[in-house]
Amino acid sequence: MAQPHIHASPADAARLQVQHGELVRVHVLGARPVIFEDVVVRVRDDFALDLHLDTDEANAVGVTPDTAAFLLRD
Repeated sequence: MAQPHIHASPADAARLQVQHGELVRVHVLGARPVIFEDVVVRVRDDFALDLHLDTDEANAVGVTPDTAAFLLRD
């Protein structure tokens, strides 16, 4: 099972105030809302902002490509 992760450009990372390798929490508002813990941020010039979830995890909570997700701050 792949670790949930976020792809972000340097500009996206700056806007979200996250850094490459940082672990964050993400609230996903699928059919069964859930908070994913320990989501790793991956920053690279050629990345567009995107949340990557394991297919089984995404299906279990009803995530589709247009499902809203929010980065949580403590």
